[in-house]
Amino acid sequence: MKIRIITSIVFRDNEVPHTNHDATYGTSITFGPDFSFSGNSMSFLLVLAMTAAELFGNAHLKWYAENGRGHHLGLGFFAWLLVLLLLIQTFMKGKSLMWTCIMWEALIVLGGALTAYLVFGEKFTHWFQWLGVLFAVAAAVCINWDCSDK
Repeated sequence: MKIRIITSIVFRDNEVPHTNHDATYGTSITFGPDFSFSGNSMSFLLVLAMTAAELFGNAHLKWYAENGRGHHLGLGFFAWLLVLLLLIQTFMKGKSLMWTCIMWEALIVLGGALTAYLVFGEKFTHWFQWLGVLFAVAAAVCINWDCSDK
């Protein structure tokens, strides 16, 4: 297992410091998994809400494509609008694009597979496709790997 050296700068109230006294500087050598989402709980909830909104929107857009009913198009559109607003909120909470996108994609892969199976009756045609779901889970675990010194 590789050990990574991380230099961190922490600002008070997420503001850029005006003097050197407003910031705390430190270096740590760290490794190990962290599955608690500690410190990320609000961002994780926002990504979870984005996932739910996207799945809701995707389902309604699929129903619109199948039967052409306008209310499905409207619900799908507004669900995706909510996704964009939640994405902006996630970035306003200070989360990185990398963390947000990987967590979002991992949850979409899992949630999309479950929605497709439970709601639409879709199934994978080969065991190899389940490997993609496994990789999505691995991505979520890796992005939350704790890189701070305990």
